[in-house]
Amino acid sequence: MAPNIDRCLPDPDQFSSCSDLIENTVLTAVIWIIACFTFVSNITVILFRFRSIRVSSETQNKSSDILIIKIALCDFLMSVYLFLIAATDHVYKGVYFLNSETWTRNSLCSVAGIVVTISCEGSLTFLLLLTRFRYSNIIDPFSGNPVLSSNIIMILSCLCWIFLILIAFLPLSRSSYFGDNFYGSTGICLPMNLISIDVNGWQYSFAIFAVLNAIILTLIMMSYAQMYKYVSGSRSGSGRADPTELVLARRSLVINLCNLFCWLPLIIVQLCAVFSVEIPNQVAAWLAVLFLPINSTLNPLLYTILTIDMKSIRARNKRRKRQPIK
Repeated sequence: MAPNIDRCLPDPDQFSSCSDLIENTVLTAVIWIIACFTFVSNITVILFRFRSIRVSSETQNKSSDILIIKIALCDFLMSVYLFLIAATDHVYKGVYFLNSETWTRNSLCSVAGIVVTISCEGSLTFLLLLTRFRYSNIIDPFSGNPVLSSNIIMILSCLCWIFLILIAFLPLSRSSYFGDNFYGSTGICLPMNLISIDVNGWQYSFAIFAVLNAIILTLIMMSYAQMYKYVSGSRSGSGRADPTELVLARRSLVINLCNLFCWLPLIIVQLCAVFSVEIPNQVAAWLAVLFLPINSTLNPLLYTILTIDMKSIRARNKRRKRQPIK
């Protein structure tokens, strides 16, 4: 509309240009692909685990399934966030400069920020709870400490949801600290400081997405390291590890190493922003698009899809078919 001007508003950031919400077309395609895969895979996990709860008679398995459903639900919210951003980019393609302020101050942008906050923090929080549940069932029975019961798991889950809702909605309090547009500080409504701390409430964002997440990841890794050390050593003085628990411990350790490597770059980039270390915009954009939702994409594969014993399921279905109808 004005090709000869030197400067166009809004100023480009790590994600947006003057004309597009998502400047890089490859990045746009990646967002659509990740959103679709995350949507389908987490819906699959939720349905599979609900079916597993119905047919399982063991309380321990049911509690584990319930926690994995909660993780899958939080990961599913990530696909909702990605669809919102991708759809908005499609609607404003080429004319973002006319609608940037309208979008960033729109309630949908705040919804996107709330959804991605609950998704990221909920996935890690329930993952920590699942880790503690497995820890209590493997180590605590032999240490004299009480095993987490299903009622305790339910109470802790409710407290986790309350905590997630509080941290997601607190920036909407319209206080002078958060300003009047916390989630709209970037075009993709991401409440995470990847380039600069020159925004309202950056300390809050850093405390949640860097410090808290680093603490949770450390606790998870320490717990699984202890479990792996326990089951790979002597068991009840026999000097031999239980093969089944050893396989589970190795698989769980690999899963959580993946979680660590997904979040570690984002935590490092946030630290760079705090200490004014310059990160190229494109690097920050790719980190946000690839590493932020990658846990939501990998968790269904690592926790459910790749661990399904199809031979056992087919054998069980054959046995049911052979049973006489009552």
